[in-house]
Amino acid sequence: WLEYVSWLEKKYNRKLVDFKFRCKGDLYNPYKTSAVFIDGYKIIDNNKTASYNQLFLKKYIIQRRCYKCQFKKEERYGDFTIGDFWGIESVMPELSENKGVSFVMTNNSKANHLISMISKSENLLLSECKSKLYLNYQSNLTGNSKIPVKYISFWNDYEKRGFGYCIKKYADGGAIGNCRYLIKKYSRRIRNTMIK
Repeated sequence: WLEYVSWLEKKYNRKLVDFKFRCKGDLYNPYKTSAVFIDGYKIIDNNKTASYNQLFLKKYIIQRRCYKCQFKKEERYGDFTIGDFWGIESVMPELSENKGVSFVMTNNSKANHLISMISKSENLLLSECKSKLYLNYQSNLTGNSKIPVKYISFWNDYEKRGFGYCIKKYADGGAIGNCRYLIKKYSRRIRNTMIK
């Protein structure tokens, strides 16, 4: 992360003061990123701000031990399990608004009590999922992720050639990636206008 921040600051010749990985996007791009620099200059969703997310989502920058995590199962040790409700459109389509829905799983009686207290809030829509279909979409509750095919080559390149090389090769951090990213961005914009 620190190397990415340094790389981004060099690209824009400004000090980064805020970064958001998931600004609310749209149906075709839920992962909009945003970078804010000390002078107020702000970038929303370009190939450079999205590069770190790409490395993460491709699972290249996840530590190797995470692929053998003993906690990736439905039985949990904490009071709550909180994350994105992947598959909401299939499991509970009445709640799917393409704005993102959080998944909250209570793991003991203490958590059940807290949820019952929270559910009285007028600012919160809470709905119980009675189906186990959510397990089809919450892969970290059913087992570990598989190591990506290029995981080893990514880390070999990182050791030999550095972060700047890897962000160009494995994400969209370079000029070619910029072209690819712009094509995706404008095709998403066209699809969005066609839906409206």
